[in-house]
Parts: sequence; C-alpha cells; structure tokens
Amino acid sequence: MCERLVLLQEMRRYLKLKVYFSAALFMTLQALAHGNDDREAYLLRNVQVKNQQSAHEIRCQLILAHFVTYDLSKLGPGQSLDLPIMLRAPDRTLFFRHAGKNMAIENLLCGLDTNWSITKTALPLAFFQTTNRQSLVFECVFNTTFLCNITEL
Repeated sequence: MCERLVLLQEMRRYLKLKVYFSAALFMTLQALAHGNDDREAYLLRNVQVKNQQSAHEIRCQLILAHFVTYDLSKLGPGQSLDLPIMLRAPDRTLFFRHAGKNMAIENLLCGLDTNWSITKTALPLAFFQTTNRQSLVFECVFNTTFLCNITEL
C-alpha cells in the first residue's frame, strides 16, 4: 500500500511538472511570436487622394482587418488627403496604424459624399505589393460616373 502511495505521489509530481513546463513553453513561444512583430521590417508608403471636383465633397473609408472601418476626413473641392501606410516587407501586407495597433488594410474606398453607396469605388493599392513604389496619387473626378485615376506612379 505504501509503495502505491509513493508511486501516486511521484506521478502527481511528474504531471505537475509536465503541465508547468508545457505552460512555460507555450508562454515562451507566444512571447517570441509577438516579439517578432516589433522587429519586422515595415516600409513607409503614402497614398494621396485628390478631389478634382468643382462642386462635390468626396469621402474615403479604409476597410481594415476583421471588417473594422475607418472613415477618413471628407475632401472638399480641390482638397487632398495624405494617408501614411506601412508595407511589411516579408509578406507585402499593407498596414494602417489604427487605435495604437497595426491593422492590415483590406480595401480603400472613395466616393461622392452625397451618393456614397452608389458612387463608392475601390482604389487599387496592390501597386505597393507588386512594385517598389513609395507613393501613389489618385485624382478623383465625377462626370457621369465617379472615377479615381492613378496619376503618379
């Protein structure tokens, strides 16, 4: 009976150590994974949106990871907006710093403020991922449709 008790106590100690070391290993791996984010190479990039309208305000919105939306300031006629973004070099993912965190950019939409749902259009940011360009300039106009053209590459 005494031998069984000793054996049970040793097994209990072994299981506690196993759980302890598993938890320590998990926390170490988590710390290493999160620590990597700070050391990754982020390259600064800039997007400029110009409102070439004579009478209409335009509105732009960033769609970030996990469907977080960020409304940028409205642009009156002749105004422009500079949007600093980051390109993570290893995987070419674009990021915007939002609420103290780097959030992956899924899309940039712009359209007429008065008819947002009908005129919104996606501005192509893939040029940053496929070239070494440091900035993109979009000129937005409205004739019969709303268009934002890349004017500088």
